[in-house]
Amino acid sequence: MQNHTKTNLPLQLLADAANTLTRFLGVRDLPKLSHKTLQRRYGIEQADVLILFGGTIPFGCDVAAAAWLPALPRS
Repeated sequence: MQNHTKTNLPLQLLADAANTLTRFLGVRDLPKLSHKTLQRRYGIEQADVLILFGGTIPFGCDVAAAAWLPALPRS
């Protein structure tokens, strides 16, 4: 099994850890990012913060932009 060059940890261990984080952080509990769905689901029209994980993936940037442009997050 190969190890990561900087951490010397097994690559499979790192992949498993990344997949665990993805399952936890990647929960999609809104069918669409909009003021209406935020209001319906949580009783708010605007989120306090928008956090983008995985910003190197173009689709993630598109999702963040779609939320940012209509002012869904305050910051």
